[in-house]
Amino acid sequence: RRRSREKAKERGRKRRRSSSSRRSVEELTPEMLEAQRKQKALEEKLIEEEVWRRYEAELQSALDQRLASTEFREMVKVKVDQERTRLEEVMLREVEEAKQAILEDVTRKQKEEEEKERAEEELRKKEAEKEQAVKQKQLEAQAKLDEQRLKDLEQRQEEQRKRRDAKVAEEA
Repeated sequence: RRRSREKAKERGRKRRRSSSSRRSVEELTPEMLEAQRKQKALEEKLIEEEVWRRYEAELQSALDQRLASTEFREMVKVKVDQERTRLEEVMLREVEEAKQAILEDVTRKQKEEEEKERAEEELRKKEAEKEQAVKQKQLEAQAKLDEQRLKDLEQRQEEQRKRRDAKVAEEA
């Protein structure tokens, strides 16, 4: 491709040399020289553009052939499959990480809930123990009162019995 471009440039130069060598240098005026220079620059530009068009057309043709080939399609299919597999692995890894994070969060919340319930249960036990202690003290106080009443009653009964016995002894 590069060679064809260089060949085209060389042919253009040869043509220009042959046409310019026919005229004698004396016949050429500065305007003609300037026009000749411009003509030469234009021809070179056109040749270069043509070479580039042909080069791009050839390149496009080669690319189209390559894209249309079964080997290329197979290669693309393999690469697509590999990329799909890689992306699936990444996605599965991310899903597993998210799942693990959710499980850890659920486990943490369950532990917190269990701790809260345990603390509440302990608080209820302490309150129940306090109530039990208060009731126990009340019962003990009531038992002491009852015991004191019983002693007072027994003492009165004893006094009444002694008075009765003394009365019976006086009457007899």
